[in-house]
Amino acid sequence: MSNSSPARVVKDVQRISEELPRALREEGHLYDWRVGTQVRPEDVDINMPGDHGPTALTYAAGLNSYEEVVKRLLGWQDAQPNESDIDGLTPLLDAASRGYEEVVRVLVGGDDLAPDMPDSQNQGQLLHAAWNGHGEVAQMLLKQEKANPDMPDNHGRTPLSYAASNGHREIVKLLLEQDGVNPDRPDIFNKTPLSYAALSGHGEVVKMLLEQDDVSPDMGSQLGRTPLAYAASSGNREIVKVLLEQGRVNPNRQDNSGQTPLSHAAFNGHGEVVKMLLERDEVSTDQPDHHGRTPLSLAASSGDREIVKTLLEQDGVNPDRPDIDDYTPLSHAALGGHGEVVEIFLNLGEVNPDQPNVDGQTPLSLAASKGHREVVKMLLKHDGVSPDQPDYDGRTPLSHAASNGDEEVAKMFLELDEVNLDQPHVYGWTPYRFAIYGGHAKVAALLRPHEPGV
Repeated sequence: MSNSSPARVVKDVQRISEELPRALREEGHLYDWRVGTQVRPEDVDINMPGDHGPTALTYAAGLNSYEEVVKRLLGWQDAQPNESDIDGLTPLLDAASRGYEEVVRVLVGGDDLAPDMPDSQNQGQLLHAAWNGHGEVAQMLLKQEKANPDMPDNHGRTPLSYAASNGHREIVKLLLEQDGVNPDRPDIFNKTPLSYAALSGHGEVVKMLLEQDDVSPDMGSQLGRTPLAYAASSGNREIVKVLLEQGRVNPNRQDNSGQTPLSHAAFNGHGEVVKMLLERDEVSTDQPDHHGRTPLSLAASSGDREIVKTLLEQDGVNPDRPDIDDYTPLSHAALGGHGEVVEIFLNLGEVNPDQPNVDGQTPLSLAASKGHREVVKMLLKHDGVSPDQPDYDGRTPLSHAASNGDEEVAKMFLELDEVNLDQPHVYGWTPYRFAIYGGHAKVAALLRPHEPGV
């Protein structure tokens, strides 16, 4: 028993009621609930919230190995096991979320416990257990019929959705065995449990879901992305293989942006997945998205040399195909500073190394504007590149370099006789003026001797 004076304990009922929850969570407090207490049920309001909202029962439920305390509190007169805090957290929700099996066992055994008391996000105790992988807790809740196995939260996600997303195989299996569980139920983003499992890379869960007759393996999300698109995007070869073996999957299906699984794999640098998809006759090797970007353009923008080489080996791939902004694959590579990819395109006879985009900017201007020294050097050495080609605003590659402030890139242009060092753009600004405006003193100093009237 505690050595605290009973008079001290019961001196202020209101204070004790407020401190009761805190006493359960703070080690070293004057109350030791595991060995006994001086506090009597008639001295306190057991359902009064503590400092941060939860009641004493909720605090106790959230402490591991406190099942005896929970039993004692449940036995107090007027104890309310369904009382929630401002976030909707009940004792059972807290214990289930943390996976405290013995505490959950005590709580679900009570007659007064209401099933499916969700929190402020409409997430019930089973959803929390499934989300966090607490299989024994999930079994107890389902056995005691304390939870709806298919209850969605405010985002439309069910316990199965969360279990699939986090790869909790045993819980997925348990939920699939329950009556009333829709294994293909989409959330508000139209993403199904299969979509989440594919996106997160949980191959065994994907297989379990595909064994269900009412699961669509080609369901598109709100963005139009299928499980195959998600798997291709994340680079999971096993899941891509499993999905491709399904007779109901379209490997060339475009999402809302027009991108195919091949586009996603190419952009994210998953070379092995790219090769797997290219083995399918249905897959278009040069399919543009709604911005006109092909898998090759996307791979070039990401700088993946091996994927670029793989795609260039395919029949029907145009290495110089512009998108709707007239960026070619070379333009994308130059803008990103991907020298090895730029070199590949420059060695192809069918690629125009000086192709302007919608603003008239050539690959050289794009590289100069970002200070990509090696790419600028590479382009300046190419016979087909004009080092002084202005864009539609009259800005030359040197003007773009001056705006960026890279001294080494500026020097490369100063060494070339064919570059007009004081070429004004449509509003009369010269490279020197662009350097001054950008605050690039060193570049401005290089250009000042070539500036008229300075």
